[in-house]
Parts: sequence; C-alpha cells; structure tokens
Amino acid sequence: TVRALLERDIEATHRVAATALEALEFPFDAGADVFIEVVETVVVHLRLPPIDDVVPGTFGVVLKSGEIRERFRPAEERNADYRRLVLGLGILVSSHLFANLPRTDVVRVIASVRRMKKRDSDPIDPCVFDLPVGRGSVEQFRDGDLNLNRFAAMGMVLDCDSKGLLKAIPTPSCLEGI
Repeated sequence: TVRALLERDIEATHRVAATALEALEFPFDAGADVFIEVVETVVVHLRLPPIDDVVPGTFGVVLKSGEIRERFRPAEERNADYRRLVLGLGILVSSHLFANLPRTDVVRVIASVRRMKKRDSDPIDPCVFDLPVGRGSVEQFRDGDLNLNRFAAMGMVLDCDSKGLLKAIPTPSCLEGI
C-alpha cells in the first residue's frame, strides 16, 4: 500500500483516506466522505450535527439557597463555540489525512450541517464552510488558536450572520448532486 501511495495510485489513496476517516471517532454524530480526482488534492465532505446537538444553549447557576437556575447562553458566545468546534474538526481531519497520505498536498474540507428546513426553498443540508488546508498550514494551529484570520488567509469560504451563526454558502461544484 505504501508503494502504491508513493506512486500516486488514486484507488490506493482513496482506500487509505476512507479507512483513515472511518478510524476517526468523532465526539458527536458527524461523518465524512472522501472524493479524489487527483492524489495531490483530497476533497472531504464533512457532515456536521446541528448546533443544538453539541453546544448547550443554557448553563446552570447555583444560587445562595443551593437551588440551580438555568440561564441562557448569549447567542454570540454559543455560535463562536460551535464555529471553533467545527473548524477545529476540519483541521483535525486534514491533519489525520496528511499523516496517512504522503503525496497529498491539499485537503479541501467542505462542511455541511444538518438543519431543519424552515421553508421549502431551504437546502436540506447547507454547506457552511469550504476550507482548503495545505500540508504546511496545519502546523500553525498547534497552539490551538483557531483565529478566523488564519482561516481567511488559507482561502476559506465562510459566512456568518450578525451573531456569528454559520450561514449557508453556495454548494461547491464538486459536491453538487450528492
């Protein structure tokens, strides 16, 4: 298998990438599919859970009486936590694939989130970011700082509303029809 990877065999690359992604244990209900047209660029479709499944909307506050009262988290804080979580997951997936695919230079992570449709015209699972990760750019995230400026410098496509909630972006052509 290593020889096939070094010789840029697309089928071997796809098999190793798919196996590597299956080996990842996500801490929540998420999934990933891999698409490869050329060995140097691997496209990953990351299926994310909705924010309500992974970032609590409330927190408990202990009162002097010992009673616990639920408080709502500010939307901006909650959305920022979700954004850091899913972008960090994109970096994790990329790092994992780079460790397994010696000839891959770019992992393009395209994420969609499962959302309930509010209108019939809404996409079922809208794409929320498109992140091209170069092999050398993964290193800059070792410190755990998921600053959006770092992602923007990598060419990420992402849109947020005024409260930081991830908004739908146009579906990249490589995922149309999936």
